[in-house]
Amino acid sequence: FSEAENIIKKALQIHILDYDKNFLTIASDYEILSVLYRKLSDFKQAEESGKKSLNMMIGRFGEHHINCASKYFTLGTLYADLARYKKSIGFLKKAHNIWISIYGEKNSLVVQSYGNLAEVFRKVGDYEKAKEYHKKSLNLSVELWKYNSSHTAQAYNNLSCLYSELQKYGVAEKKKKKAIDI
Repeated sequence: FSEAENIIKKALQIHILDYDKNFLTIASDYEILSVLYRKLSDFKQAEESGKKSLNMMIGRFGEHHINCASKYFTLGTLYADLARYKKSIGFLKKAHNIWISIYGEKNSLVVQSYGNLAEVFRKVGDYEKAKEYHKKSLNLSVELWKYNSSHTAQAYNNLSCLYSELQKYGVAEKKKKKAIDI
């Protein structure tokens, strides 16, 4: 990973020489560094690089632009990993709302964001909200891919885990069986 970090940092230095021409590439370089630092468990650097990428996009396009959505999502999942759940929910919802405004409900990014939001709500103990979002993720998965996709299987599995946590083992078992059958 350290070799990858050095390569990305060198590329970033080159791209910065012509900032206006390479603006999107520079923002992408920062996002790649954020993901890399996260894998290295350097969460401070991951957050810093992610924020740089997001702030560049907001400064250029405004906070509701499609190019900001992935940056919000990346930071939202980082904050979830760091147990900074309130911040995570805020960032994940921003990404989610941008994707819905651009693509509508029926999109894989929306399915994914429902699932991620559900997991954060589960972690904070808001089980009703978690169930609501997991069900939305499942219903969209079935609508988009029917019963033969990994997205649908994952949605069933997530609901199974939630019901197990709620000690509703019969429902959990049914959802798990559906996930396995896919």
